[in-house]
Amino acid sequence: MVFCANQALPFFKPIDREKGVVLSHMYAPQRAPEVPYYSSFFGEIGYQVCSLPDSVGDFEGMGDALWHTGRFLLWGGHGFRSSIAAYSALRDMLDVHILLLELKDPDFYHLDTCLSVLDEDTALVYPGAFDRDGLDLIHTVFRRVLYAPEEEARSAFAVNAHCPDGHNVIIQAGCNQTISTLRREGYNPIEVRTDEFLKAGGSVFCMKQMFW
Repeated sequence: MVFCANQALPFFKPIDREKGVVLSHMYAPQRAPEVPYYSSFFGEIGYQVCSLPDSVGDFEGMGDALWHTGRFLLWGGHGFRSSIAAYSALRDMLDVHILLLELKDPDFYHLDTCLSVLDEDTALVYPGAFDRDGLDLIHTVFRRVLYAPEEEARSAFAVNAHCPDGHNVIIQAGCNQTISTLRREGYNPIEVRTDEFLKAGGSVFCMKQMFW
């Protein structure tokens, strides 16, 4: 349960101020027992707890479903750990627009490994994880798109960073080129060491869960 982004997708509806969470259908059966703990936690803090129908297949929460900062808009990654059918169900359940991105490289099996929403206008990406249509969509929606180099994205999960406030970016230590890019664009990178977790396939964003 260290990688706590995967078991649920919390949501906040800005019009009616409704807070809730959609529980995941984990890709790996070994991780399925993690989900009930998130159901209990969110229920205890007053969230509406929602479940997807079994027929939609796999869905791994905020590993693949990323909220666009400042908008009621969801980015959805599919191809390895989450199904397109899950996003159709989410769209109907939450009445939200969802922009789908197909993941092409098995090293980037979750969307949060290759797309980081830094603020409403800016994304950090590893472009090699997407096809041309997906990359064009990202460039269309974001005013600024920053690139992480392949070596840092692939071996050090540079894009699996988290920007909670539009300025400070928590990122794996040693991603020097990505950190230089962030500083040049006015962000404040905060380096942390997640080396042991990199061995299991995750870094900063994988180890946090957002709620309001």
